[in-house]
Amino acid sequence: MLKEINKNRDFSNKMYSFVAGFPSFVKYGLEFANTLIILILIYLYFQNALSLT
Repeated sequence: MLKEINKNRDFSNKMYSFVAGFPSFVKYGLEFANTLIILILIYLYFQNALSLT
């Protein structure tokens, strides 16, 4: 019985730390996505510029 309760508490602690760490994870994910999009746009821009000449 006590083991079950401890297991549940451990699980909820893990869930809580995951949820608490989620905003920073989302923030880093968005920054990474923005960087990726900018790199792709630059790549496409240069590809177009090179194909025109």
